[in-house]
Amino acid sequence: MSDNTTMTSDIDGNSIQLSKRQVKGIMHEHSGRVSDDAAIKMAHIAERSIHRKARAAALVAQSNGRKTVKEEDIRVVENIINVMGGEE
Repeated sequence: MSDNTTMTSDIDGNSIQLSKRQVKGIMHEHSGRVSDDAAIKMAHIAERSIHRKARAAALVAQSNGRKTVKEEDIRVVENIINVMGGEE
């Protein structure tokens, strides 16, 4: 599939907030060539992960009597994910 072909999935570049260019840059560290579709899919996966972790971190902050999510809350979430065997 070339970089200019329409994606066959229901995810498009307009539905993600991470920059396709930034994601492609990260992916280029591991592969010389990366299609637009691959970068968009990876951005979508990363955004879903961020949403899940942000919700969990908000719950951790609330359980500690805060409205503000702090780095320590994210660390707790990461530790829980690691103990449970990683992400899906």
